[in-house]
Amino acid sequence: MLSALAQSTPLGTTARRGRHRPARSRLRLRRVLALLTVTAVALSPAAAASAAEPPPATIGDTQPVVDFNDGSTGGIFAWGNDAAATPALTVAAAQVPGTEPGNRALTAKVDAVPAGGWSGFSRDIDPAADWSAFDGFSFAFLGTGSGKNLRYEVKSGGANAGSANLFETSVVDDQTGWRTVRIDFGVLRLKGNPESSLRFDPAQAHGFAVTLTDLGAGTWSFDEFALYRRSALLSDFEGAVPIGTAQQPVGWFTWGSPSERVVSLGVNPLERNGNAQNKVLSGNYQIPAGGYGGFSYNLSQAQDWSSYGGIRFWWYASQPTKPASPTAGADIPIEIKDGGPDGEHSELWTTTFKDNWSAAGTRWKLVEIPFSQFTLRGDFQPGTGDTLDGVFSRTQAWGFAITLPPGTATAVPWAIDDVALYGTAVPRPAATVTVDPPVTLVDAGETASIAIGVTSADGAPLPAPVTVRYAPGDGTAPDSAYRDFGGTLTFPAGTESGATQRITVHTTPAAGADVARTIAVALTVTGGTAPADNPLVVINAHGLRYQDETLPIAQRVDDLMSRMSQADKIGQMTQAERLGLSSPAQITDLRLGSLLSGGGSVPADNTAKGWADMIDGFQARALATPLQIPMIYGVDAVHGHNNVVGATITPHNIGLGATRDPEIVKQTAELTATEVRATGVPWTFAPCVCVTRDERWGRSYESFSEDPALVTQFARPAVTGLQGDDAAALTGPNAVLATAKHWAGDGGTSYDESQAGNGYPIDQGITKVATMAEFRRLFVTPYQPAIAAGVGSVMPSYSAVQVGDGPVVRMHENTALNTGLLKNTMKFAGFLVSDWEGINKLPGSDYADKVARSVNSGLDMAMAPYDFATFQTSLTDKVTAGVVKQSRVDDAVRRILTQKFRLGLFERPFADRSQADTVGSVEHRTIARTAAAESQVLLKNVANTLPLKKNGAIYLAGSNADDLGNQMGGWSISWQGSSGATTSGTTIAQGIAEVAPNAELTVSADASAPVPTGAAGVVVVGEKPYAEGIGDVGNNGNSLSLSAADRASIDKVCAAAASCTVLVVSGRPQLVTDKLDRIDALVASWLPGSEGAGVADVLFGDRPFGGRLPVSWPASAAQVPINVGDADYRPLYPYGWGMTTGSLRDQLVQLAGDSSGALRGALQAAAAPGLWNGDEPRQLSRVLSALRRAATLADSTGNSTAGDGIADVLRNLTQRKVQASTGTPSEPVSTALAGADHELAGGRYLVAIAELTRAVQLAYS
Repeated sequence: MLSALAQSTPLGTTARRGRHRPARSRLRLRRVLALLTVTAVALSPAAAASAAEPPPATIGDTQPVVDFNDGSTGGIFAWGNDAAATPALTVAAAQVPGTEPGNRALTAKVDAVPAGGWSGFSRDIDPAADWSAFDGFSFAFLGTGSGKNLRYEVKSGGANAGSANLFETSVVDDQTGWRTVRIDFGVLRLKGNPESSLRFDPAQAHGFAVTLTDLGAGTWSFDEFALYRRSALLSDFEGAVPIGTAQQPVGWFTWGSPSERVVSLGVNPLERNGNAQNKVLSGNYQIPAGGYGGFSYNLSQAQDWSSYGGIRFWWYASQPTKPASPTAGADIPIEIKDGGPDGEHSELWTTTFKDNWSAAGTRWKLVEIPFSQFTLRGDFQPGTGDTLDGVFSRTQAWGFAITLPPGTATAVPWAIDDVALYGTAVPRPAATVTVDPPVTLVDAGETASIAIGVTSADGAPLPAPVTVRYAPGDGTAPDSAYRDFGGTLTFPAGTESGATQRITVHTTPAAGADVARTIAVALTVTGGTAPADNPLVVINAHGLRYQDETLPIAQRVDDLMSRMSQADKIGQMTQAERLGLSSPAQITDLRLGSLLSGGGSVPADNTAKGWADMIDGFQARALATPLQIPMIYGVDAVHGHNNVVGATITPHNIGLGATRDPEIVKQTAELTATEVRATGVPWTFAPCVCVTRDERWGRSYESFSEDPALVTQFARPAVTGLQGDDAAALTGPNAVLATAKHWAGDGGTSYDESQAGNGYPIDQGITKVATMAEFRRLFVTPYQPAIAAGVGSVMPSYSAVQVGDGPVVRMHENTALNTGLLKNTMKFAGFLVSDWEGINKLPGSDYADKVARSVNSGLDMAMAPYDFATFQTSLTDKVTAGVVKQSRVDDAVRRILTQKFRLGLFERPFADRSQADTVGSVEHRTIARTAAAESQVLLKNVANTLPLKKNGAIYLAGSNADDLGNQMGGWSISWQGSSGATTSGTTIAQGIAEVAPNAELTVSADASAPVPTGAAGVVVVGEKPYAEGIGDVGNNGNSLSLSAADRASIDKVCAAAASCTVLVVSGRPQLVTDKLDRIDALVASWLPGSEGAGVADVLFGDRPFGGRLPVSWPASAAQVPINVGDADYRPLYPYGWGMTTGSLRDQLVQLAGDSSGALRGALQAAAAPGLWNGDEPRQLSRVLSALRRAATLADSTGNSTAGDGIADVLRNLTQRKVQASTGTPSEPVSTALAGADHELAGGRYLVAIAELTRAVQLAYS
């Protein structure tokens, strides 16, 4: 066991310099673990109060500070009070155990040290080095067994090594031979004042010194001054593992409610890092909603963890495939048990980690959590009295616990391995120096003003003074470009936290043209922690031809490209996730052309201002490059600015498809564009013009329809709503660059049942077609109007395409479709941006080869969220090798720059905040409410159940009745979305209360409350949120069937209420066939977004029902996939089905009154009183004849209002007759109705009228 202070280890025994634990060390650790027998131990307070020992430590990686193999002393210098005491330093051969033959070491020969004298040597480091990635300092010493003290010290803080603080310790020379001397940073104390709270700061290391005074005269040998990492293994599960129970809580055990059986636990083999025999702790969990569960590790004796910096372990992600979001996965709570008499009565300190894959793309992820991240748990503490001292000391640590997520539909696997303590406990700095802004942009001749601030760790006034010296650093601006500057800012003790002082940098006027030049401001901080990056002043580029906004864009692009280096060009082709940046400075260093926020990747201040501030900061980094090419920031604003709390969330595309209203599609896109641009984001990865052909697809709701004709109809308004009607001008506050996606065929992939629960059974799969003509008809046609509207970018699909028996080709490397069809044949002039890690998902193991294949296929920008630097290196190498032609790179860059000029980013790179007040505004929410209302599809309405009365008793039940998150669906605040009030909006229950304030409303989600006599029942059922392949049927409990709870709610309410209306809130049809006889009114509500009052508007008749099914509603799971045009077409409700309320004859009278001439006469003839018996045609053939004539006249005169009305009357004649007779349509009726709607979407109006007429005749036959 290592000492809590300095320790030394004879070289050649258990010390290691590599990554792996030595066998002897592993065996020793296993024996320690084996002593943790499974017994219920209740330690007395006296026993608990005894000093705890730290767990055994293992030394890992080392990094030399100085070795002597080059024959020099490595910058070490000697000192002493006189010549005899000053060591003579030489370098000579020395065989130090563990080193290579020919190794050299330092010798220090001291002749004499008089009483009161001093002797030693030092290695100063100026400027300070950052040692914070390491845990301690070590060196080799050749002992003589003299019994005397060898003192040594390390230095940190201060302006330089001469003024640094010294932290000293010592070791006794009590052994002969070479030994390693180590000291953990966390146990170092201030020289001469060990009681001081000042601690060694490895981030500002100024070197070390060795004092030979006590050793005296002699020749002393040293080698390998180095830094090391250390850890303390708690368990690797390879040996005896103590398994306890909730009743005997020592070792590893589970707990939960309603019982600990909601979580299972055991030691099992599970491959990690290629070791198939690796043992882990693993199990499954399925915790009911409202319950809890997890597992704990309780020690039988407390340990001292106070010298360590954090806890780490390997975690096995619950997702079988890597999620396409950096924020995917549940936040898993972990708590440390600190102090108290035992692990069940300690003080709990908690934080969370993310249950997801590693950034490297492996299911095993190394989780490292610094202890500084833990906070005192506020909702529950099992301890009492002195246990709850509010201090996270960790001197009496009893273990930890992990809480697993409740409410999962199926059992979820978990696994953990190699649990260890790591790092060094470094106290928070007393003060931190801040810089605002980090980058200041000025024109030549202007003055830059930079705020230098200080903040204390606890927000209190500074306990000690902080000084900041500033002077010019390394930059690209010549001395003549600015006045010399420098000085010292002093923040005395007692200064308020947050106080600032200013530095000014005066630049000089410049004539002619020049690129941007930088002036670095070097800061030297004493008494506090320096900022991560020194401030930078940028003198803007000026006089360059591409900066002339009066020139045509093509000429500006030509001039700019003539000035760009290869690094500039490949930088433009690179997009990084903001969370993937190790520092914002990477934007400048790597010339990054784009950043993005994946789903849920949001700033700490998730508001319009917070977003704009964040993106402006990133943009300033991009403009610190010589050519000042602005970066373009992108987000998935797929139904409103859905990442931002408080933004307007519109219905998902599937609901918009149900509206059959291109204008509302355009309006929702317009409000999205305005809110997105107001936050500084000029680019959205929308719209999705995919065609969903299988309801099992987890992205079904991202599609407008299963019918390519309807998707094609909506593609143009979706693009122009985002970009504006003028494709050449995207510079205003209401326009963003749009992205048509996912090119092409993503909605047509085949279902692979073998992947269910193990991957994505349909998402990202293979789209199989017989011919290319079929592929183009189904999946390519929607892109034609998008391209005609000037869409700026296109995103290829993860999926693959197979035509006939041809090869399976992933879209991210499909040259024939990306370049041949899209760019050459269809004349797409924008740029092709990959999907999230789309290149990584290509077949093969050589990433560089995949980069070349993708870029050569036509990809212009790589969304490489974490691999962006590797992408750049790979592409650079492939261009150098001739695998990728320079012309391909130039074409990609030209396309990207053209869109940046279209957006006006070169003139206005920063956020236009003029429309910030529109984010979530009443005006925008009104549009979203209208869209929600128009999206409601009335499938059944017996005895005029709907609209409801506003003054009666209403009983509202179902899982989605009062849940904002559920009704918004996936891609809402987070990637997957989540249940509950995740943002501002109106639930359906709240909407009902608003629209019908006089109703006696009872809300009972589980239908447990009694149903009042005579109440109208409304049951809102459906799905919980999901996104992409996570939502594929077969994954995570997803299916087309309603949950057992929702089915029970339908049964109870429909049996007890006076009438029973069921609303299905979902991203795709849900099977209701076996409940249909009990339901009086059935509504497909889709995912209506944040404005649930829109649903209430149609329930109570404030707005009419007008939505029509954008997809076929299957009668059974066996029918899926089922689509309009299928040879065997017998859905429960066909594509295009959608009933209305009110009188059909009155509707014809109204149409006639709004028309004129012959059209009015034809409509009046169709509505003649003698032809109708109430709302039922008395003379059907004459009504149909008059309607056909009216339709012909409406078509010839271009009267679309009358034309749509005529089609609506014909459709409802069919639907009402079907409802009154058979309940659901026959195959011929379904085929006719669906075919008619397909013809309407395709603009073949009279063909559609003929089909609708046939449907009426079939229904009445």
